[in-house]
Amino acid sequence: MLKSIRAKLLIFSFSLILVAVVPVVMAVNVQINKSFRETYLDNVAQQVKGIEEMLEVFYDDLDRNLDTFATHSKIMQADSSVTSYAKTTEKTAMTPSENGGIEQQIYEEFDNY
Repeated sequence: MLKSIRAKLLIFSFSLILVAVVPVVMAVNVQINKSFRETYLDNVAQQVKGIEEMLEVFYDDLDRNLDTFATHSKIMQADSSVTSYAKTTEKTAMTPSENGGIEQQIYEEFDNY
């Protein structure tokens, strides 16, 4: 099989190098994967936090707008003369300018918004 000392030394040296290098390469690979995973999860968490903050600002603005309209003096004056478009299933064109009065004023407030 291996008759020369040179061949035996080469195989022994190669085996020694493999025994020393393979565990180091595996350990480095595990550490790199762990680091990439942690970085990825941190980035995802930051993005989720950013989206959460944007949604919070959006809904806070929406709440303020709803509160503003819910307490608006002209909207508080709405009575049965204002046409309700929610009670019909048919497609109906809005005609607040033709209906006039408080309906037109309320429509103009929403239009300005």
